[in-house]
Amino acid sequence: VTGELPFKGDGFVEILTAITTKDPIPPSKINPEAKEVEKIIMKCLKKNKKERYQSVKELQRDLSKYLGIKYKESLKLSVSRGDSRRSAYYCSELLLMSMKDNNMIEAYKYASDLLNYTNGEVKQEVQELCEDLKFRIENGINDIPEELIKKAEVIAHRVRVGF
Repeated sequence: VTGELPFKGDGFVEILTAITTKDPIPPSKINPEAKEVEKIIMKCLKKNKKERYQSVKELQRDLSKYLGIKYKESLKLSVSRGDSRRSAYYCSELLLMSMKDNNMIEAYKYASDLLNYTNGEVKQEVQELCEDLKFRIENGINDIPEELIKKAEVIAHRVRVGF
């Protein structure tokens, strides 16, 4: 994010001492554009283990929120420009993030939107995914199984490479 390591020193001992005794410089002091992710980075670098992320899932959730905001803005822009290819890309990424966050309603929303930006086999795969998600919503099934996430990963990959 900054192009620099969070702790510096002339040798191993000096770097290790800095890691254990000094607070890192907030990334935005080096790169103002890092302000948006600074909270996430600083939490990763906390000295007290209990103040850091306790799981990768927890870190993914915060990164997903950040990326979701960026992707939503980009999706809106691509739609306003009539850029279906970019719209499909952002929609598929938002779909995948929603599914990994087990957010069934958001996943269904983005899968339904993705139908507008795909065609051929990919459109059929998205349609099937929409039907699976809709069935789960209507029947109160709250968990998104790994098999559906894998299906969404394949769809997102195919969209990325231009299906």
